[in-house]
Amino acid sequence: MFFELVDATTAPVEGAVNQGLSTETWINLAFTAAALIFAIWSWWSSNRSKTARVAAEKAERNADRRVEAAETSASELRKLVENLKLPPLVATSNKINSGRVIMLQNTTSEPIELLEILNNEQFYQIRVDQDMPFMIHDHAQARIHVYYAGGMVAGQNLHLLIRESGVERRVHVPIPYAS
Repeated sequence: MFFELVDATTAPVEGAVNQGLSTETWINLAFTAAALIFAIWSWWSSNRSKTARVAAEKAERNADRRVEAAETSASELRKLVENLKLPPLVATSNKINSGRVIMLQNTTSEPIELLEILNNEQFYQIRVDQDMPFMIHDHAQARIHVYYAGGMVAGQNLHLLIRESGVERRVHVPIPYAS
């Protein structure tokens, strides 16, 4: 027989059973698999983080728009409330012989001082049950007798000078057409 010298490290021995992979190879494969798994997990986590950041930015923009809309609505509501606010004095009217009895109702929660009736020359006679100036307490009434000669009182205004919360101002109180 003819023998050849064969390098045992590079060539398999005939008849030898394959022993499997070496321990070093298994360790390298395990670390490679772990690195691959961590790379995939890192990519997935990063992608999820970007998606969450985009969603958070969108939610922030939506919240800012809602805050602006709420502020606008609140401002409009304040204006509406100011427009719907009752005047400080409201009149009711009952017809008597040649005139009307006007009841002035204080609609505020503070007393109002009636200082003067500014347009009394438009009427034949105005008679007030109390001496001027006088207080109309909160949610109370004051009676004014308005007499006229030939003309209508209803549909006109009483022009009053009042003091409310320490501030003098002019108010125009419509005299209603009520019976």
